Amino acid sequence: MDKNNLFPAMNSPGCTLCRGLGYTIDLEHSNHKKCALELCECAKTQCQCEQESPYYAIVTSDSGLPQMSPCQIYPLHLKMDRIANLYKESEIPSRYRYKFYNAHFEVSHLRSNDFIEKMNTLLPPIWEGKKPSLPSGLYLSGYVGSGKTLLAAIVINELIFRHAIPAFFMKTTRSLERIRQTYNIESESYGQGAKIEDLLHKVPVLVLDDLGAQKDSSWTDETLYDIIDTRYEEGLFTIITSNKKLNDLKELAGGRIASRLKEICDVLQFPEIDYREIIHQRKR
Repeated sequence: MDKNNLFPAMNSPGCTLCRGLGYTIDLEHSNHKKCALELCECAKTQCQCEQESPYYAIVTSDSGLPQMSPCQIYPLHLKMDRIANLYKESEIPSRYRYKFYNAHFEVSHLRSNDFIEKMNTLLPPIWEGKKPSLPSGLYLSGYVGSGKTLLAAIVINELIFRHAIPAFFMKTTRSLERIRQTYNIESESYGQGAKIEDLLHKVPVLVLDDLGAQKDSSWTDETLYDIIDTRYEEGLFTIITSNKKLNDLKELAGGRIASRLKEICDVLQFPEIDYREIIHQRKR
């Protein structure tokens, strides 16, 4: 097994159903509590264990005796289990969970060719089979309803689903309040602040959604800067969405947050159009 790829594809790379993954997702039975992955038909033919954990099967040894052996698509079973667990831990909102580029960026045809070209240039090739090399940061800026959060969610859905890369969705205002509550002795989360911040500091991919919507204070500024700066030092991929342009954040933490983001982030400015309103008008 390739040590650089613990979960190699075990199916036909030319399969039109799974596109080389070996598994598909049942969206009808997937929700915020369960990721319903299924072996693709091209992989089922190679499965020996009836898809039951611990994914071992009785096979005939060279000496002709029966023995327990890992299913020949054992790595694929492990990858599917890992993906299901990563979804549980990701905290992607239900509205944006299991959203994928080809199926759910449905208003892309309304965007300018220049925007689509720049977007594809800045984003890593996450919808291809090869594990992508991730950038350090991406700053998605634009009007309310322009699709920033949707695109950020699509990126981490693709990274989890295709590549089993851990990711976490952080709604800025809610997550800051969640950390703040850990200092309240009457809170159920009292004393857990370090654990939460450690996750935000170390998860390979973090979405920091709606930056700039929080109520500014010295505590929020320092907490946000600490998250961004720590991830910068570790070279971890951070996706920020905001209704504000990057220069408009210069007041946060004395300008340190905007300065750091300019250093680590590619900026994708969304068109000044409310696509939610366009979609709403189409449904009328």
